[in-house]
Amino acid sequence: MDTERADELNDQVVSAIASKVTTNGYDKVWINLGKDYLPAIDGVESAVDVPVDYIEGTGIGMKGKRLKHLVSSGRSIPVHGD
Repeated sequence: MDTERADELNDQVVSAIASKVTTNGYDKVWINLGKDYLPAIDGVESAVDVPVDYIEGTGIGMKGKRLKHLVSSGRSIPVHGD
């Protein structure tokens, strides 16, 4: 997918996320996407009534490590160096 395609899918993706949040009663949304995919979720913050946080990192390895930590521990993502 490229940025143009991500833009095209935006309405569908944001709607699907909002529906999942409402249906499943989620209390937070975590986003783990590269920069080319971010346009697909532009506006998600205003479409849901829960906090939206982004997993940040300098590449897929760092983001993957932070996501693994989040999922396996249920805690907040550590700051760089933890």
